[in-house]
Amino acid sequence: MNHKRVTIDFMQSGGGSYDIAISQKMTVKQLLQALAASLHTSIDLNSVIKLPLKQKTMMPEDRFMDYSISNGELLVVYIEQDKKGES
Repeated sequence: MNHKRVTIDFMQSGGGSYDIAISQKMTVKQLLQALAASLHTSIDLNSVIKLPLKQKTMMPEDRFMDYSISNGELLVVYIEQDKKGES
């Protein structure tokens, strides 16, 4: 299956949360570009996505298939300035 149904959460950056289907071949940046267009809003394309269940952070160029995203998984978006100082 090439798509996974997930919840994407923008609460950390002052937005809401959305249940969406994502292509596993997409990068974080591609997903954020698509969401910005469909939500008619501005999203920092350098944002990272944290995967609370896996305790991992996806960078803008990371692909979802490399992180074994599961249906129902929560993806939390953190704007670029929130990740400074992390390595």
